[in-house]
Amino acid sequence: MTKGRDQEESKTNVLRYSSEKIEIQKKAENLDKMAYEADVRSEKFMQAHHRWATGMTTMQIAISIAAMALLTRRRWLVYASLTCAVCGVYFGLIAWLGF
Repeated sequence: MTKGRDQEESKTNVLRYSSEKIEIQKKAENLDKMAYEADVRSEKFMQAHHRWATGMTTMQIAISIAAMALLTRRRWLVYASLTCAVCGVYFGLIAWLGF
C-alpha cells in the first residue's frame, strides 16, 4: 500500500486514465462506425465488379462459340453464341445500372 505523495499520484493517474478512457472509447466507436460504412461501400463495389466480370466472361464464351460456329458451320452453335452474348449484355446492364 502506498502512502503520501505516491498515493496522491496514483489517485491522479486513476482520474486521468478514466477520463482518457472515455475519449479513447468515443474515438474507437467512431472508427468502428467508419470502418463498417467503408465495408458496406466496398461490398457494393465488389458486387458490381463480379457482375461486370460475369458479363465479360459470358461475352468471351460467346465469341469462342461464334468462332466454332464459323468453322463447323453448325446453326445450333450460332444460337448458342447469341444466347451467351445476350446473357453477357444482360449482366453488363445489371452492373452498369447498379442492381
